Amino acid sequence: MLVKKELLSVSTLPAPKGKWQDKYSPAAQIVELPKSGRILAVDYYDKKELHARFFCDGQNYTVYSSGKNVFSSGYPTPGGRGYYSNDVASVAETDEVCNKFFDGRRGVEETNAFIYSKGLQKRESTWNSISNLMKQHMGMFPPYPQNLRSYCEENVFQKHYVFFGKKEKDGTRTAKCSHCGSEFKISEHIISGKDIDCPSCHTKAISRATWAKSDVVDKADICISYKVENQLLLRWVHVQRTYCWPEYIVDIDFDDFAYSLYLVIKGAPKIYTYKYFRAPYSWSAEWHRLPIGSTCTSSSFIYTDNLEEVFGESYYNVNLKKGLEGKHLELQFVDLLDNLKGCEKAEYLFKMGLPMLAESASSVRGNPDGEGVFQKQVGISKQYLPMLRSMNVTLSELRIIKKAREWVSPELLQRYRDLSSKMSAYLSFEEMIEAGGLSRALNYLDKQKKIYPKEPLSRIVTEYQDYIRMSKELHVDMSHKSVLYPADIIDAHRITTQRYNAVQHELRMEREQRLDSDFAVRANQLYSEMGLTDFQKDGFCIVLPQKRTDLIAEGHSLNHCVGSERYYTNHLEGRYMIFFIRKINSVDKPYFTMEMDVLTWKIKQLYGFGDCSAPKEVRAFANAFSQFMHNKKARKTA
Repeated sequence: MLVKKELLSVSTLPAPKGKWQDKYSPAAQIVELPKSGRILAVDYYDKKELHARFFCDGQNYTVYSSGKNVFSSGYPTPGGRGYYSNDVASVAETDEVCNKFFDGRRGVEETNAFIYSKGLQKRESTWNSISNLMKQHMGMFPPYPQNLRSYCEENVFQKHYVFFGKKEKDGTRTAKCSHCGSEFKISEHIISGKDIDCPSCHTKAISRATWAKSDVVDKADICISYKVENQLLLRWVHVQRTYCWPEYIVDIDFDDFAYSLYLVIKGAPKIYTYKYFRAPYSWSAEWHRLPIGSTCTSSSFIYTDNLEEVFGESYYNVNLKKGLEGKHLELQFVDLLDNLKGCEKAEYLFKMGLPMLAESASSVRGNPDGEGVFQKQVGISKQYLPMLRSMNVTLSELRIIKKAREWVSPELLQRYRDLSSKMSAYLSFEEMIEAGGLSRALNYLDKQKKIYPKEPLSRIVTEYQDYIRMSKELHVDMSHKSVLYPADIIDAHRITTQRYNAVQHELRMEREQRLDSDFAVRANQLYSEMGLTDFQKDGFCIVLPQKRTDLIAEGHSLNHCVGSERYYTNHLEGRYMIFFIRKINSVDKPYFTMEMDVLTWKIKQLYGFGDCSAPKEVRAFANAFSQFMHNKKARKTA
């Protein structure tokens, strides 16, 4: 065991003699201490100053930083990040002591090797501990519910199939229902992928041609809750239903992808979550523990048959099973539980039969001035409640209803759903609705799709949003229908972009002229106060920036960053200023740029094209100018 107070009593060795090319030089000794035992002490010097001390008893180590006066478990020098240090000199006497202590052959590098091995042991021990705990936690989960297969068939995969073959000699087709298994004849015309009713079980299904020669695959996620030893466990499962060609026999596979455990350990609640990740740039995948307190945020169907058993009949005043049973919806179950626990509005929305909104209750904005409790809580008329329930309206769809500027029927909302499913997730449709209403926006997009059938819908929406934004900035009167909804949005966007860019160019020119004028006034005032005049020597001269655009042109010509806002601002503040170094015989051509601290007249930066270093003659000229201004300041002060 290393006793820190005792370690500090070990006298430091003098810095090794010699001219070392490496930054640090080490000195080592082996000492016997009453409590710590046999110790290796290595003193690392930065030139003549003590940088750090390394102490080791063969089993443990510690590093003392002389500058910070603290002990740590890191490396003694910044360059030591593994078996070898790239900044420590090899001193023969020190190497001999280290080899003797470690029974090695790498000299002072043995210290880094020891630190590396200890770190590796610690990481392995930590990983083993995490791995063992993960196995223990996963072992707490019971088997899948016995009825999970049938539950998924009825409540998760609600769509079924009618598989039909080719026409027979009598003009009919043989078809089979995937739900009830009955076979029947079809005499009318049928197209694969269309809706069809089974004449035996009257189930709505999707027609599917058997000559497609491929499996039919449906995928979904489901969350299953458990109560084990009075602890809440949540399991997320990938579910895949496959109708295998050619017989189309159904097969359902389950594959876990996340676990969350809400445990109470030593009287304190603790959440463990494990998730199955595929490693980047690799075909392998493995389980990882998320940071303590994290949960799985995947949207999924909820297994409802055991919710009363797990959460009881009343979970924060609501019955989860009754509220979710029979509803074909995917939600973030953890968010729903958290909102019911911490948001009063979530309880109200859940009891009103709106679990999708209860999941996002903290973001649902009501209307304080509305009529009735529902409008105050949700922000729309209670007449919408049947549609909100039957269609499981989400928070984003609720926002669309609020901005629609018209009554939104179930058919209109379904049209919006069909449209939004074809757009990228990051695109917002709200700007189009705010412009003229939901039905007008949908009708307009239908017309544009007829004009541009090969263009993705996302581009049309993006073009329209840009068109509206640019038109507003140009103060265009949008009250005319033909302006609000141009006949050809892509052409209108092109024309508006040209006008917008022309206006922006004019504004930039006006701004640059104003900046140039302000720069000239302030800069010449500074030059006068400092007594800055032309300075020439050895074929070079100093040119003073007169305009804001002078800095921009200098940076552009020499391909460096002097034209940025920072240098412009610093120059006018009169502390760090920019000076152009030019050749006398080509004074208008940018050559080198210099930044100086005018309080001390010391050079901060001196660069040419592409930030190249200055040659010695340019450096000598810059130093001469610096000395000239420094002497001038001294004479003025005296």
